[in-house]
Amino acid sequence: MDKNDVVQMLLQRLELAELVGNPYPCDDEMLRLSAGDVISMTHLPGWTKREYIATPHLHLVDNKADYMVDYWLAEWSGIPNLAKERGEKLAEKKKQEREAENKAYDEIYGPARAYRAKTFSNFLLAGGAGRNQVANISDWPEKYHSAENDEPICWSDGDAYYLNLILAGPPGTGKTHLACALYKELRGDTFDGAEFIRADALVRKFKEKEQKESLLFMRYGDGWIDEKNKMDRGCELLIIDDVGVDKSEYAKKILTEIIDLRNAAGLSTVITTNMTKPELLEMFGDRGASRLFHRCLAVVMPGADYRAKQPSDNAPEGKF
Repeated sequence: MDKNDVVQMLLQRLELAELVGNPYPCDDEMLRLSAGDVISMTHLPGWTKREYIATPHLHLVDNKADYMVDYWLAEWSGIPNLAKERGEKLAEKKKQEREAENKAYDEIYGPARAYRAKTFSNFLLAGGAGRNQVANISDWPEKYHSAENDEPICWSDGDAYYLNLILAGPPGTGKTHLACALYKELRGDTFDGAEFIRADALVRKFKEKEQKESLLFMRYGDGWIDEKNKMDRGCELLIIDDVGVDKSEYAKKILTEIIDLRNAAGLSTVITTNMTKPELLEMFGDRGASRLFHRCLAVVMPGADYRAKQPSDNAPEGKF
């Protein structure tokens, strides 16, 4: 059997005009038909739905007719299926392109796609944070503000404010979900310069030197970017997800300096972490931890590893 044989077989199928579009009544080895097959007259004429469904990667190729002929010639003849191999390579290439596109998209627009629909309203309380914790997180922009920042999150009635926010707790308690919900609300309302990034991705930006270190510190640190002598706000609100996944000295140095610069500039930072307070103290040291906990509201998700008192709304600093 060769390509011409396959094409001739398809033409013979189409000559059965009274059967086209209707179930074929029996198995037919010569026409490669099974009982119940329906011969198509429109999309790739001569083929059946059974063959469409059984042909892998068909949706990825440009010339579907040639691909079908090559694929089924190999299947029916018992020869190596080079068409299938081409389809598999194309599928892998498409997958890599999608992953690269998603990575680039995520670094520009924030949380991973799976988290972009996360809101406070669709957060499930069962097995995760309690209502008080969720309320403290969602109320943080309204109740607490930065006195140093000329564009505060929101003005409060009192003098006390929480510049930073920590969401701490074991894995699976909803920290990333709630951080994404906060990002979604603030990105659309208060902060044009809000950014959400995983801690390891942030450190990798510095390690791989994708930009000059000084520019990265301006962007993520003090929030100012000098472009052609025009000073523009950089990242006004920075949400760093999963702090502690990289515990290297380099990660500690970068994160400590970023938080230090942001505190000095009066810019708010939100972090999520699986680490306990003693573990954070050990990782960052006294100086780094002091910067991290500066005017910080700590919201602790319920979990066996956390033994801490939830801060009240009027506490000067969150305790955990």
